[in-house]
Amino acid sequence: MNRNEQQDAIGFTCQVARALASYGTPSHRLESLLQILTSELGMPGTFSATSTLVLFDFDLPDGHQVRVERIELQEVDLSRLSRLDILWNLVADRKISPKEGLAQIEALLKSPPAYGLVSTWTSWVMASGAASAFFGGGLAEIALGSIAGALLGTLDLASTRFASIKRMFLPLAAALVALTATVLHPWFGNVDVDGATLGGIIVLVPGFSLTIGVSELVTNNTAAGVSRLGSALMSALLLAAGVLFGRTLGVTLVGPIPIPDVSLLPFWAIYLAIPFAALSISILFRAPKRDLGWIGLVSALGFLTLEVMRTHTGMASTVFIAALVVGVSSNAYARILDRPAAITRLPALLFLVPGSLSFLSLSSLITGASADALASAGQMAIIVTALVTGLLLASTVLPPKKEL
Repeated sequence: MNRNEQQDAIGFTCQVARALASYGTPSHRLESLLQILTSELGMPGTFSATSTLVLFDFDLPDGHQVRVERIELQEVDLSRLSRLDILWNLVADRKISPKEGLAQIEALLKSPPAYGLVSTWTSWVMASGAASAFFGGGLAEIALGSIAGALLGTLDLASTRFASIKRMFLPLAAALVALTATVLHPWFGNVDVDGATLGGIIVLVPGFSLTIGVSELVTNNTAAGVSRLGSALMSALLLAAGVLFGRTLGVTLVGPIPIPDVSLLPFWAIYLAIPFAALSISILFRAPKRDLGWIGLVSALGFLTLEVMRTHTGMASTVFIAALVVGVSSNAYARILDRPAAITRLPALLFLVPGSLSFLSLSSLITGASADALASAGQMAIIVTALVTGLLLASTVLPPKKEL
């Protein structure tokens, strides 16, 4: 490999790392992938990744070359992740040159989103309504949560055009949902405003960041794990503060919220919400359309495992088993179809991650209920650890071809 080819390979490696980090790849997986890629390209190196920074030390024949990549934007885009996986394979297998790969990855990152504005907005509505049902709500809570989701989706679309909204999206979104649920609740009777509010913002609660942060700590990526958990903590604080502000303003406008009298849905109704939830989450995560059926299947397996096991064992054990099922199923999908396991794993995990506990813990802390906050935080820590342990065991039982 001549010097120009080395620089092309280094450029491609750095771009791949930045893209993977932007899409939320855990640090230990990212470092492993970079080791594999650079070994295949004949220029092994040493790598260190956190949620905001990736350090590269390439061991070249004429000496070491150090690079640093700053990670600015973090989002879940499973369609681009899938295309990036294909491109990664082509370069690693020497079917295209790193220079060609570099040109293609730049085009990939500039490509339009997999779903349009109408699909994305509709997904916010469906996700919020379905989540309200999962939190024990009846028809009134589902309707109120869906209305909040509609406004949240509108705010999300506005944030793509206005940088000021994007910077303050989390507290604005939480305040908007809480204000909407509080102000409109008299129209729905003694509705569970808390359940509708949590259903409206559950997609924003940093459950994934908590899970990834703990997994990084478990795999001895201490700096990355602490950084990720710090970011998750701040996101949860912003959401809790936004909900508190929106709720306070709403109560000022319409008066105190009465004790809810929820009309429970039939036991089978919750299962009807699974496909709507899986579809809406898949669209919000921009999953490839060809994989929507697989995502629905793995999500249903994880949720059904939760429902079956919760009557036989404790919550932590239940989450551990459900995470193991999701992890093994996703790894099987990855091995059979040669696609990233994250495509089915990430949407399915939204049914399992204890994001609601992290939000409730901080919300209780802000409102002065320190005992409730401590109890929720302790329960959250145990459940997140159980979830991460289940995923790690799944990769031992049936490892994917590569951890993308």
